[in-house]
Amino acid sequence: MKSAMPSQPSFLLALPDEILTHILSYVDPYALNAIQLSTKRLHTLAQEPLLWRHLCRVHFRFWHPKHQLRAKLRQPVADVPWRKIFIDRKQLDREADMRMDMIIATQQNRSNHIEWIAEQGYDIKSLLLRHKNTGEEAEDVLARRFWSSATLTTIHRSIAMEEWRKLRKGESRSLERALGAYDMFVLDSDEGLGDLEMIHDQLDELAEQFKMAHPDHASLSIRRRATLLVDFLRKAGYQGVSSERYGQIAQNFIGLALSEKNHEALPLITNVIFCSVAERLGIVANPCGYPYHIYSIVQAPPDTTLDGARASPDASPGSMYLDPFRSSAEVPRADLEGQLRTMGTSSESWSTYLEAANPIEMVIRTARNIRRAVESGNGITNPAASTIGIQFTHTHLNLHSALHAALWAWLYLERGDSIRGGEAGGIALHRRRILISKVVQQCLEFYPWEIWLVERYMASLFHDLPEERDFLYIIQREHTADRNKKALKKRGGHTENVKYRVGQCFKHRRYHYYGAIVGWDPYCNAGDEWMSAMNIDGLPNGRNQAFYNVL
Repeated sequence: MKSAMPSQPSFLLALPDEILTHILSYVDPYALNAIQLSTKRLHTLAQEPLLWRHLCRVHFRFWHPKHQLRAKLRQPVADVPWRKIFIDRKQLDREADMRMDMIIATQQNRSNHIEWIAEQGYDIKSLLLRHKNTGEEAEDVLARRFWSSATLTTIHRSIAMEEWRKLRKGESRSLERALGAYDMFVLDSDEGLGDLEMIHDQLDELAEQFKMAHPDHASLSIRRRATLLVDFLRKAGYQGVSSERYGQIAQNFIGLALSEKNHEALPLITNVIFCSVAERLGIVANPCGYPYHIYSIVQAPPDTTLDGARASPDASPGSMYLDPFRSSAEVPRADLEGQLRTMGTSSESWSTYLEAANPIEMVIRTARNIRRAVESGNGITNPAASTIGIQFTHTHLNLHSALHAALWAWLYLERGDSIRGGEAGGIALHRRRILISKVVQQCLEFYPWEIWLVERYMASLFHDLPEERDFLYIIQREHTADRNKKALKKRGGHTENVKYRVGQCFKHRRYHYYGAIVGWDPYCNAGDEWMSAMNIDGLPNGRNQAFYNVL
C-alpha cells in the first residue's frame, strides 16, 4: 500500500506577508471577504489596517470634512479604524444607490430622497459621479444622468451655503472660499473638478511656484516680496482683461479664472487671488472696496516697516497699495485719495474705501457683477452651444445657475439689521422682498428638489416679518406635494389636442434649440400674471391648447 504524499504548501502561501498583503490590495473588497475565510493566515492579513487604508484611498476619492482624512493619513496606521471606515462608506453607498433608484422610478418623495443624499455631502460624490457617467447602454441612462447631476449640484450648493453661513456668522473670513462658493453653484464637471478643495490646491501650487522662482523670498522685505508676487502672477497669465471682453460672466468665478489658460478675471477676483497667494507667503494682504475698482492693501508686520526696518513705537502701521489687475507697480495712497476727491467723496469716508474691505461686501459685490453680466448677456454669443472653460456651459440652465447663486448670496449676506424702520429700512425691506421672490421663483421653476435649502438658510431671515407666513406656506406646500403620490394624467377625450408624448425629442421651430418632452398639460394652468407676461391669450389657440414641459 502506497503512503500518501505529503501535502505541498501552495505557492501563494509561501510568499512573505508583505507581498501577500500587496497582492490582496488588488483584490475586489467583496472577493477579499471570501478569501479571508480560506486560511487563518489570509484572515489575519486581510485585517491589516495598511490594506484597508489603501482600499479607502483607492475606492473613495472624495471625503466629507467630518472624517478629517488628511489628519488621519498622518496618524500611525494602526491608530485609525480603516476597515470600519471602509465598511461604513460601502454601506452608505448601498443606501444611496437604493434611494437613487427610487428617485428615478417614482416622483413620490423624490425631494426627500435627494435631501437625504445631499446631507451625506462628499461621502456620496464618488457614487454620484459614477451614476452621472452611466453608459449609453443603460435603459434609464438619461434619467440616471439627470438626477445624479441634479443631486450632485444640490450637494455643491449646500456646501456653498455653508461657507456663506460661516461668513455671515463671523466664523470664517476666507474670501477664496466665500467666492469659490459661486463656482460650487454652477459646477458641472463629469470628473468632479473645480470645487473648493481644487481652488485651495491651485492657490497652494501658485505659492509653491513662486517659492521656486524666488528661493530667497523669506529674506526679502514685505514691500519687495509683494511686488515680486504681483509681477510673478502677471507673468503667469493673471494680466486682467481687455476692454472688449471686460465684464463677461466667466470672469466672476475664481475657480474658472484659476483653471483657464488665459486666467481672465475681474479686478475683484484678480485681487483675491493675489491676496490668497500672499497669505501663503506670510504677507498680510486684503482687497479694499474702492469705488468702481478693487485694489489690494498690504500691511507691514508688527513693529516693522514694509522695507524690513524696525518701526518706531509711535509710528502708524505701514501699508501699501497694489493693483494686480493693471500692473505690478505700487499705487501711491495720494493718487487714490486724489481720485476719491475727484469723485466728490468726503475725506471722512476715505477710510471706508482705503482700508481692508469686509469679506461680505466683496461677496455681495460679486453677486452684483454676476447679475449684471447675466441680465445684459455680456459675452454670451450662443447660449445653446458655447462653453465656459471646463466646468460649466453657456446653456440656459447654467445661466440660471449663475443668477441663482448671485440672488442667494445677495439675499443671505446683505445686512438686515436696519430693515425694521426708517426710509433706508423701507428700501432694504423692499429689496429683500424682491430678492426672496426671485429666489423662491427660481427654485420652484428650475430646482424644486432644493426647497429644503431655501427652508434651512432663508427661513430665519424672515422671522417676525410680514413675508414669513407666505414663505412658510410655500415650503409646507412643496413638502406636501413631494410626499403625496402624483395623480396620473390619463389620455382621453379631453386630451385630444395633446399631440406629442413624454420622451419625444424635438427642435424648436422658432428658437432652434433641441429638447425632450418630460410632461404636459392639456391646457395652460399657470397663473394669470404669468400668462399675461407671456401673452398666452395672444397665441392662435390661447390658453386652451396643450403646453409641454421640456428639458
